[in-house]
Amino acid sequence: MQVSSPCKLLTLACVAIVTVHAAEWAAEHSLACAAYDSGDYTSAEQHDRAALAKAESFGENDLRLEATLTHLGAVLQARGTCCDAEPLMRRALAIREVQFGKNSIQTALGQNNLAAVWQQAGRTEEARKLQAEALATAERVLESNNPELIPYLTLAALTERDANQYGRAEELLKRALVLAEKDTAQNPRRLMQVWRYLGSVYSSESRFDAAEQTYKSLLSLSESRFGSQGLDTAYALANLGGVLCGRKFYVEARTYLIRAVDIFQHIHELGTAFFAATLQNLATAELYLGQLHSAEQHTLLAVKVLEDQPGASREAMAVAENNLGQVYAAEGRFKEAERATMQAKDIWIAIAGPESSRVATAISNLGALYVEEHKYKKGESFYNESAEIDSKILGTASVGYARDLNRLGVLYNYEKHFSQSEEVLRKALEIDSKKLGTNSPILAEPYLNLATSLQGQKRREEALECYRRGIEIMENAGQKHAPNMAVVLEQYSSLLREMRQWADAEKASTEALGIRVKGKVSGETYR
Repeated sequence: MQVSSPCKLLTLACVAIVTVHAAEWAAEHSLACAAYDSGDYTSAEQHDRAALAKAESFGENDLRLEATLTHLGAVLQARGTCCDAEPLMRRALAIREVQFGKNSIQTALGQNNLAAVWQQAGRTEEARKLQAEALATAERVLESNNPELIPYLTLAALTERDANQYGRAEELLKRALVLAEKDTAQNPRRLMQVWRYLGSVYSSESRFDAAEQTYKSLLSLSESRFGSQGLDTAYALANLGGVLCGRKFYVEARTYLIRAVDIFQHIHELGTAFFAATLQNLATAELYLGQLHSAEQHTLLAVKVLEDQPGASREAMAVAENNLGQVYAAEGRFKEAERATMQAKDIWIAIAGPESSRVATAISNLGALYVEEHKYKKGESFYNESAEIDSKILGTASVGYARDLNRLGVLYNYEKHFSQSEEVLRKALEIDSKKLGTNSPILAEPYLNLATSLQGQKRREEALECYRRGIEIMENAGQKHAPNMAVVLEQYSSLLREMRQWADAEKASTEALGIRVKGKVSGETYR
């Protein structure tokens, strides 16, 4: 009887094992792709990790290994764990370079994938540099009307947005939008993604009207394509709720955000950074509506979601800590608020250096804490530092700089330096009116602060007009019965009494009392 060579038997056994592994890999990879497409990222990650275990046996430069690494990286990105995604995308890119060469379109796509991870992690300059290489290759290799250009254009737009280059970002996304609209039958989600990114550019630029209209179009498209309870619809609801928070339409924002949270909970998609961001926007709306207990609970849940993801982006955690500081400040828990805000500031400095708009936000919030504690000189120092950073990064005609001026105006009112407060508040109003339009809800606050300044200078008629304008803007924003309206009406009533307009003063006091009584019944808090 002839005996087969041991080497031959071993070779046959290896082939059999690899064949089995290949079939098992293909099955797991297919299930991962299906789960990802349906928005079930938890299942997608499980199947991808099972596929990766099989793919590791195919060789370090096998394209099936590359496909698995890339897909798992995309899943982890969707869940917000970009730190875990980075090493996977690096390995995938290395395989593409070996298999296709450094100047190939396949390698450009790998560069784009890695740059997307860096962008999500807040590493803007690194992302911009690598993405520019990828886009240059894609534009050299692909025809200008090829839909495969879309991911390169959209990521380039996001990196430009993060660098405050909003005009360039909008230009890139409008190019992508033309391509996506032609390709919508084949890839409707790609069109929705472009709309979502365009809305984020408008929102970052404080063009809230344009952002709101964009997100409303996105919501309508999502509901018609994927139903009212789909994951895409939850994203659209969350985006719309977020921009409405930015516009200070808190009642309407809360409605959309609660719907989004309900969908996330229904489909058990609770472990993503996007879910955490949605909770934080909901907490912001609740904070300004005086629902402090709910705001705290939702913010703490967002922090826990991020803490449970070891690879969650530091940027997301910084936002969560900053928001937690705002909630604690509203509750009068100033030491806890200072700790959380300082932690956010430290993370942002580590990400982008000491001079960024995010760092300026944290510094300004710290200033507000010190003002609340009547540490006016310290608060003023922090406000001035924030204003200096924003003037460098955003410019002296930006909404961020106007926010700094408005806070300085409040401080000067507290110190009874009314001529100084008037000067900075009028400048803030001028900037916000030009940037946001004369009816933006954001203008209510500087109008009311200016009213206080003018009242302090005994310029009562001018103060009365500012109060009326501020109240009108709040009412148009759906804040007629908001807790803070009670405070505004009481201050308005005080001015009316100074002017001996007794009937109007009594009417304003009665309205304020009604809001306070309603707030006590519902557990709202006034500050």
